[in-house]
Amino acid sequence: MELGRFFTSLALAVSVAGGALAQQAEQPPPAPAKEYNQQFLVPGSWFHGVHGLAFNKDDQLFAGSVIGQTIYRVQVDSGEVDRVIDPPMGMADDIAFADDGTMAWTAFLLGKVYIRKPNGKTIEVANGMGGPNSIAFGKDGRLFVSEVFLGDALYEIDLKNVDKPDFKPFPRSELRRIAEKLGGLNGFEIHKDDGFLYGPLWFKGQIVKINLETGAMEVIAEGSCWLRLTSRSAERSSGGRLARPTWPASCRR
Repeated sequence: MELGRFFTSLALAVSVAGGALAQQAEQPPPAPAKEYNQQFLVPGSWFHGVHGLAFNKDDQLFAGSVIGQTIYRVQVDSGEVDRVIDPPMGMADDIAFADDGTMAWTAFLLGKVYIRKPNGKTIEVANGMGGPNSIAFGKDGRLFVSEVFLGDALYEIDLKNVDKPDFKPFPRSELRRIAEKLGGLNGFEIHKDDGFLYGPLWFKGQIVKINLETGAMEVIAEGSCWLRLTSRSAERSSGGRLARPTWPASCRR
């Protein structure tokens, strides 16, 4: 009796195994792997996001990248690019040039401000700042910088002793604070004729005029118009190679 059950089970197992093998034999062979062609549609860029743009007195364009932590010089006619300031010092959120050729920039995440003299010497002039962002020289060579996003104030950095061997960078507490709690003063310029600072307040949707001696602030435009001056994505060279958009009449007071 047990022997009969054994042969019955054996026959059932053989039958199942045979059916499985038959099914495997009936399956078609796997399709060959697909072939793909790779083509570069757009070549890679030198930049990892451009945040600051400025022309020097020789109409050379300089571009700064916070993410790329580099300042580049761009030949606007040929498109050729070369590095001027390497990482991490080159983390420029904004760039400005003095009349004597000195370049200044804000290293946003480092909390530092640097200048590069015409002789190529790079000097750290301020540190410990909370998100130094926009920067500009006045007509008399004075240097002004704002904190945005990680801070909210406008400062002046004294450069008169910067060439002395014992010069040390100023901590934020020793900078002249012109105004604070402004609302995100970003992308400003200093008018060469009247000496006032003009720029947008990121968080208020306003464009303001600031007296750099007293800190007094006047709103000169507001609403959607402020977007036209928020970012320093356009700069004007002395030869007119690149210009910032102008305000429409509806934005002027």
